[in-house]
Amino acid sequence: MSREIRQNLDGNEQFLSGHRIVEARKRKRIYDCTWALDDKKIQVLLLQSFPKLKTNLLQRRRASRWLRIIQLYFKMHYTGRQTAEEMDESIQAIHGTIRSIHRAISNCRAGDSGVRVGKLGRPKKVVP
Repeated sequence: MSREIRQNLDGNEQFLSGHRIVEARKRKRIYDCTWALDDKKIQVLLLQSFPKLKTNLLQRRRASRWLRIIQLYFKMHYTGRQTAEEMDESIQAIHGTIRSIHRAISNCRAGDSGVRVGKLGRPKKVVP
């Protein structure tokens, strides 16, 4: 029986020999992350996104979380799932932060309502 099958398959014995070890598939990223290789650009990004980084403990914690995600996801090319497992967080939280990092890189607002222009925040109240 196996001779008949092998003759029909043109002698391809690899087909019938079982499993083989192959390298894991990696999804190719469709965006440019060359900025992640430059530490100065990362520093500018974090200082732009977290202006009170040096004085506010909450902003310092969030900036360190962003830095860890940049290291794992953008520099080491971990997947979102691998990054979430490494940081012991949910996948949705990691993907949300990655989305926020992308918006900060492209200089957009958090709500994706356009490019930042001028000062941020509520306008000053004009007193007559």
